[in-house]
Amino acid sequence: MLASGFTPRKIRSLIATEYLLILIVGVVAGTLPAPIATLPSLISEASIPYILILIIVIMVLLTGSILILFSVRRLVSNRLIENLRKE
Repeated sequence: MLASGFTPRKIRSLIATEYLLILIVGVVAGTLPAPIATLPSLISEASIPYILILIIVIMVLLTGSILILFSVRRLVSNRLIENLRKE
């Protein structure tokens, strides 16, 4: 992409956006069917820790976002030729 004229900043932005979208879709895809999977517990009058579940989902999103941003930051470097030679 660098050869096509994209700046390293633009490449990082595109990749970070893509990975963040995948993270969000994955969390939503896992969270939406969860009530169906736990329907027997929801129907019975069991105590469900909704706050804890919400905290866990938020922590997954937060941790995933931070790790994506850190890894994408190191992704595109100015030492492109050196990195290609190592492969």
